[in-house]
Amino acid sequence: MKIGLVADIHANRPALTAVLRELQGVDRIWCSGDITGYYPDPNGVITDLLAHRVETIKGNHDWYLENPPSSPNAFLHQSISHTLSWITPEYRLLLQDLPLEKTWELDGLRIKMYHGSPWDILEEYIYPDYSHFERFLALEADIIILGHTHYPILREIQGRMIINPGSCGQPRDGDTRAAFAVLDTQTRAVDFRRVAYDASPLRQSIRDLFLNEELLNYLPNTGEILCKKN
Repeated sequence: MKIGLVADIHANRPALTAVLRELQGVDRIWCSGDITGYYPDPNGVITDLLAHRVETIKGNHDWYLENPPSSPNAFLHQSISHTLSWITPEYRLLLQDLPLEKTWELDGLRIKMYHGSPWDILEEYIYPDYSHFERFLALEADIIILGHTHYPILREIQGRMIINPGSCGQPRDGDTRAAFAVLDTQTRAVDFRRVAYDASPLRQSIRDLFLNEELLNYLPNTGEILCKKN
């Protein structure tokens, strides 16, 4: 079975649209959280996820809508406030009902998905240079899917595979194209991909809504649609 993996969409609908186009033909699509936050189209993103039957969990930004953090980060609190003003009551309730983690049994594999980590589901960052991957050996899982860092990861340790597809809506690894991956559960192969998209309407929306212009730094400057294997 081929599974499309996405994470950290952050209400960036043009990026998600491009990724979903590239994922046509996969058997299922999973999202490891952070549907909302930062960008201005949570409703469009949720509509598209529902239309494509994407199975998703809650990320920290989705959680913050009902549980604002105590952090003094003004940028973060602006994002939460804006999202609450944009999102429909129906979709806000839908986010409240999302699970914090998921487990599947497919093709003889036990697969678990978290946003942050198995030990701090919403907040812990597992970056590519994480120094304690041996902790994952304690899990009863063959494959662990993560999000949160906005960096792609593939790490194997004693038969366990840790995957982060990277961020669909706000990559932070220097490549502004939307990131995603395809997992083949029969072969255990993981295909990391990037796709460029036309972000110019989103750039204009950020300016029109007087959002923090730092958000522009994570968006591509070209409308060319490319899909490249890394």
